[in-house]
Formats: sequence, C-alpha cells, structure tokens
Amino acid sequence: MESLIKQAFIHVDVIGPRVAEGHYDLIGPDNKIIIPQVWDTIIRPDWNITMMMRPMPMSGNVDFPPASSPLMEEQLNNMLPQLKRLRQALRSYRQRDREQDRAAREAAAAGLQNVLSNLLMPPTTPAAARHHRRLSSTRSPTQL
Repeated sequence: MESLIKQAFIHVDVIGPRVAEGHYDLIGPDNKIIIPQVWDTIIRPDWNITMMMRPMPMSGNVDFPPASSPLMEEQLNNMLPQLKRLRQALRSYRQRDREQDRAAREAAAAGLQNVLSNLLMPPTTPAAARHHRRLSSTRSPTQL
C-alpha cells in the first residue's frame, strides 16, 4: 500500500518528495489516522480513505524578529499609553452607564411612588374627590 501511494506521487512536483518521505496521514471513515503498519488488518473494502498531507515547514526566508527584540520592545512601549487611555475610557463608560442606570431606576421609582400616592391618598379638592369616586367605582385598584 505504501509503495503504491509513493508510485502515484513520484512525478508530482511539490508534494511528490514529501509523499516519498512519508509526510502524509491516511484518515479512515471515523476520522482516525491509520498507520501504514496496520493498514492490511484494519482497512475494509467499502471504506473511503482520505490522504492528508502534513503541514509544510516554513521556509527559512521569512524573517521574524526574536521574541525579545529591541524593535518589539519599542513597539510595545509605544502602545502602552494607548492601552492605558483605552482602559480609562472603558472604565469611564462603565461608570457612566452605572450612573445612567441608577438615575433611570430612581426616576421610575419616583414616578411609581407619585402614581401610587395619588391613587391611595384621599382627594383634597371636591373635583378630585368626584374624580376619585368615579375611578374607584369603575376599576378596582388591582386593575390600575
């Protein structure tokens, strides 16, 4: 089986040499890797097998700076003030949101208290008394 795969890729430019070196995996229908040594004992005639190439190593011409290079340290130092400003802005937004939520809750509570006090307190003028009697005769307090 292994020699058949190598023969199939012998004339393929980019991956042929990698296949010859064995840089591939055979994946069974259960998405598990089948190692070549157990191919004959595991494979069944109705199975679909997938051949996947292993990732290619990066070429040496990519120039990444070392993890602790002076350039990287300089870039990080330049970013720190921006990060501090962003953190402060986030804190102020959160504080403003908390204050707005608190103000909205207090306004709603005050409005509810005003409505309830108007409904539960006895009317102080004759017109308000008539209105209060009319409301209380048409609706129960739980319907308001």
